Amino acid sequence: MDDRTIYRRSGKQAEHEGARILVAEDSPLHRALIRIQLTMAGYVVEEVYNGIEAVSRIENSAPGYYDAVIMDVYMPVIDGIEATKRIRALRDPVRASVPITALSSDSAESEKELALLAGMDEYLVKPPDQDVLVDAIELIIKKHEDGRA
Repeated sequence: MDDRTIYRRSGKQAEHEGARILVAEDSPLHRALIRIQLTMAGYVVEEVYNGIEAVSRIENSAPGYYDAVIMDVYMPVIDGIEATKRIRALRDPVRASVPITALSSDSAESEKELALLAGMDEYLVKPPDQDVLVDAIELIIKKHEDGRA
């Protein structure tokens, strides 16, 4: 039995196992933590360093390629708020509606409101534990699927 098996048994598992999640986070430490949490839950993870890279990945991927995005609010080049606005403004409705969860070290209600107004679907404070992260991703994927039905 390897560490992954032990960890998988102790952490929350994804209902949408194999779902592709784009993580946009400038901190290598936070990226690594989120990658570990998500992969151990059964998701496929891709990572970018800033908001412009996140927009580019969504824009240049096949519609529906990403099932969800975890977007840091404060990043270099363009922040998560601006990146979300640009994603929501994409011409393709499938790309533009990809579910996005904000990730921030700021727990102020005003910051959460700004993120939601920009078009983010959920707001988490760093560092989220695995259960909270998986619950948030499952919630936004489910809402997105229900909206398309």
